[in-house]
Amino acid sequence: VPKVLPKVLWWIHEMRGHYFKPDLVKHLPFVAGAMIDSHATAEYWKNRTHDRLGIKMPKTYVVHLGNSKELMEVAEDSFAKNVLREQVRESLGVRNEDILFGIINSVSRGKGQDLFLRAFHESLKVIKETKKLEVPTMHAVVVGSDMSAQTKFETELRNFVQEMKLQKIVHFVNKTMKVAPYLAAIDVLVQNSQARGECFGRITIEAMAFKLPVLGTAAGGTMEIVVNRTT
Repeated sequence: VPKVLPKVLWWIHEMRGHYFKPDLVKHLPFVAGAMIDSHATAEYWKNRTHDRLGIKMPKTYVVHLGNSKELMEVAEDSFAKNVLREQVRESLGVRNEDILFGIINSVSRGKGQDLFLRAFHESLKVIKETKKLEVPTMHAVVVGSDMSAQTKFETELRNFVQEMKLQKIVHFVNKTMKVAPYLAAIDVLVQNSQARGECFGRITIEAMAFKLPVLGTAAGGTMEIVVNRTT
């Protein structure tokens, strides 16, 4: 092990607590370097390993993620995007002229789907109360559902939708690695991760490749991608 460690470049892409267990990171000071996908994540690792574990991080390189060739081929093909948009919207019951907000992340409390749905509901109330405000029908889609896991959080989300009578305009889609069809279908991406935010948030740059506006929380790697009113 001592001979191998100086040749290792350690890739880090998480900020969750269990990644900092001493047994997992005890060799970290002895590797050639650490590659991390955002300055926010790098700073968090530097502080947490020092303050809680007494470990010094190796030389760190921040390397932002990029988009896959497969996704970019779709993003740059107007015909393909239109076909996917029509297919997904038809499957959801969303018309072309409707506005579709999307949040694409595994469903969990830290990703903020609950706040997304509550904000969506509140916006509908404001529109209804402002009689002079005319906007197209709005829909919301949560991509990342996994009811097979029977999580309490997703049950809460679905119960909220039923209680507020939003079933016709709020849609749940199973989690998938193939996000291009949904990026083609939505009009706005919401990146709503809470607390420390995303380590980087690849879905944000994927949405930008599709020329979508992005609403992001001011935390984590999102702040290195989204410049208010600019990107």
